Amino acid sequence: MQYFPLILILSVFLNYNSNVLKGQGKVLSFSFVSSFCNNFIFIGLILLIFNYYSSKEIYLILSLLFSFFIALIISITKIFPLKFQKEVKSISTKNILKESFPMMLSSSMIFIIFSLDTLMLGFFDTSENVGVYRIVTQVSSLNAVFLIILNSIVGPKISNFYSDSNYDEIRKVVINASKIILFITIPVLIFILFFSTEILLFFGEEYLKARNSIIILSICQFFYAISGFVDLILNMTGKQKVFSKITMFSESGKYNS
Repeated sequence: MQYFPLILILSVFLNYNSNVLKGQGKVLSFSFVSSFCNNFIFIGLILLIFNYYSSKEIYLILSLLFSFFIALIISITKIFPLKFQKEVKSISTKNILKESFPMMLSSSMIFIIFSLDTLMLGFFDTSENVGVYRIVTQVSSLNAVFLIILNSIVGPKISNFYSDSNYDEIRKVVINASKIILFITIPVLIFILFFSTEILLFFGEEYLKARNSIIILSICQFFYAISGFVDLILNMTGKQKVFSKITMFSESGKYNS
């Protein structure tokens, strides 16, 4: 357990560095650092250690620690030296907190919203059904992954165009990105709907009872994905306070209901 605080610290800095890369417009480096690098190293270490050395739990934890450490070092080499195409304006700490605090609130509320279903199921149902539901949500969330990937590309562009007051370009970027999401998510939805049984059988026969759930959740995730970049547009165009109020209102409405 003594390694987990260190893993948390490394993951926080890795996430910070990946967002710096995203802000610099280095989309490929951002994707590599944020998602692929540490997972690839972790899986590679597990395969090597468990097959040729030992399968003790401690080596699993150490492999995770080492993967985050190496990924963090790689992210630092990708960031430095910092290069700026425009003159950098100094911003006070007060203004940074003023602009970022609403984003922190909305991100926290979104995290709670997306975790609430699993928490409620864990309270009212068995751990077995929670495990089945967790797998189902991961599969049905495949459409949302493409939205997250495009967010990392569209976000910096919207921010740059907004700072230049180039609203026509913002409109073009959002429309084109929304079309891409639509064309990608439709085949994924159709695949899940038609092959839901085969997908669930891949995890085991006990998962077949969740067939209706994966269909319903996949349809919901499809509409979530094609709804576009509402949160991103609001956060990148100085409307982060509006978005934080929307998320807080929706969350309080859930609890009141």
